[in-house]
Amino acid sequence: MDDRAQRTWWGLTGAVAGVLVVLQVGQALTSGEPEVGARLVRTLSYFTIDTNALVAVLGVLVALRPERSGPWWRALRLGAPLCIAIVGVVYHVELRRVGLTGLDLVLDVGLHYVVPALAVVGWLALTPRGLADAGTVLRVLVYPLAWCAWTFAHGAVTGWYPYPFLDVTQVGAGGAALAVLVVALVLAVLAGAAVVVDRAAARRAVRPRG
Repeated sequence: MDDRAQRTWWGLTGAVAGVLVVLQVGQALTSGEPEVGARLVRTLSYFTIDTNALVAVLGVLVALRPERSGPWWRALRLGAPLCIAIVGVVYHVELRRVGLTGLDLVLDVGLHYVVPALAVVGWLALTPRGLADAGTVLRVLVYPLAWCAWTFAHGAVTGWYPYPFLDVTQVGAGGAALAVLVVALVLAVLAGAAVVVDRAAARRAVRPRG
């Protein structure tokens, strides 16, 4: 695989994601309630923001040295595109807003559609094959599980939840658990499909021609 193409695409993807995250955080810190510290914590508690930041980190690391290896590196290369794909799917199905204008519209489209598209294309076309397996998928799950643990612990203390379908005060513990299960199933399906695609592509790459 062409390292220059990898570096260019993922560098662009990381830059776009990073700029959007910085703009979103900056906007959150300069408007609204409650006080600044709480607004910062809340902004950084959104799976959308965290996952875009993860894509930004991946983009920078690939741009710097795409040939790096290791189990957690493989998990990042699979997990960031998978989780940002989940962001796009869940937002479009459940959370999509209309009537946005100006910077709000740019951030909305960028964080929920542009970065997911760039990352998924980058994984499909500009990521070495043979990096995805069951162990990698298990490592990928560490991030969303940690995010869920933080979300419910923080919500139990403050009464604030980043998404309405996870708001225990509104949908109850059972409703929030069901929402997590549905998203987990979507993630599992995408992860399984990614492993199948990765293995098939790896086999084709090593198959002798003749």
